[in-house]
Amino acid sequence: MRDCGFVTATVTGERHADMLQNRIIPSLADKHLLERTIFMQGGAPPHIARRVKDLLRRSFGDDRVLSRHFHHA
Repeated sequence: MRDCGFVTATVTGERHADMLQNRIIPSLADKHLLERTIFMQGGAPPHIARRVKDLLRRSFGDDRVLSRHFHHA
């Protein structure tokens, strides 16, 4: 991923997880917003990949993720 600008690429579960792990979640943490964020996404295949769901569960907990096919404990 480039540091700035648009990138044309197919979004896969791996790319989505990398973006969340390397950009979105650290940015929220740096701004002290991670504990107050409710994460919502659609049901596109990259959004419901196992790695993405595991990462979201670890980062936001079961009660702060809204996503199709995201099974709560």
